[in-house]
Amino acid sequence: MNTKIILLFILSLIFLISCQANNYILDNSTSNVTKVEIKKCGIQECHGPDFSCGTEVREVCTLEYRLGDRCSEFVKCLIKDNSCQMEKNPKYEACKNCVYECMRNDKSQDPIACEDSCLTNLSISSKEYE
Repeated sequence: MNTKIILLFILSLIFLISCQANNYILDNSTSNVTKVEIKKCGIQECHGPDFSCGTEVREVCTLEYRLGDRCSEFVKCLIKDNSCQMEKNPKYEACKNCVYECMRNDKSQDPIACEDSCLTNLSISSKEYE
């Protein structure tokens, strides 16, 4: 008997998790499952170079600059097919690669100056992606 209860609990938990992952919600008052519309979609991280899109959008970030922050200029978060998706400008990967190279450099050059020089050499301008 206990095995059946545990199995039923596990299956219910899996069902609820899969519903939330697919933008469904269980209404406890009616026991109905309904699809919800995504209303919020944006970059979730405050600092780069790695960014992701989702519904937990950053509200407040620190004012400090960190390597890779400029890479966010080449990412847009859009709602498509009721899911939050990332649209990347091709320069996003170049920006990330530049930042990682500056992080790995031998410290003979200031990493921020390295990033600036690298991005300037790539002719990266956010105005091209507006």
